[in-house]
Amino acid sequence: MKTAFPWAATLFAVLAAIALALPAVVELCSGPIRVRILDARFQLLSAEILRSGNDPFYLGNQAEGRLRDFLRQKCHLNVKPSANLTPLALGPSSSLFGREVVPRRVMALCFSFTANRGAFPQLDGELVDANGFASPVEIAGRGGPSPYWEMWNLDSSRTNAGSYTLRIKQAGSCLAEVEIKHLPAVSRKPYSIGSNAF
Repeated sequence: MKTAFPWAATLFAVLAAIALALPAVVELCSGPIRVRILDARFQLLSAEILRSGNDPFYLGNQAEGRLRDFLRQKCHLNVKPSANLTPLALGPSSSLFGREVVPRRVMALCFSFTANRGAFPQLDGELVDANGFASPVEIAGRGGPSPYWEMWNLDSSRTNAGSYTLRIKQAGSCLAEVEIKHLPAVSRKPYSIGSNAF
């Protein structure tokens, strides 16, 4: 039996997908990150903390990327997926001076920067704890230009749990600050070379 409105089933599927994805999007948008832009030339499009290689980070709008994945994977609609940048920056594990870092937390940023037309902006990350102690953050990956993205390993120079501020700088000038609440302590396993190595 044919219906008088063949598009109604597709419209219903899209509306149902939006209704199912909306609570997840609201929860993701109200996470433990607060951003303060200090330079009008720097526009942050999205920011997210990744905890594993399974956490997606999309080029551009995160809500749109999650919705596209939902429509593709759960509703089996032919929707073009957004580019997932996580595999470019995160491996299965990381190490720091022979010690395995578990788990690895990475701050992923997608941004535009009008001061660097054509050239890739050389940004530096600095992690500041509640006592004001600042330490550099190592880069886990970067790319661009439309839009630019960078990922910083938040566990590279810290060990304590607490709230931190990530300062995004270029040539010593602070472009933005990202306040991160409730980062857990970094668990480091000592490097082991075996019991009968010597």
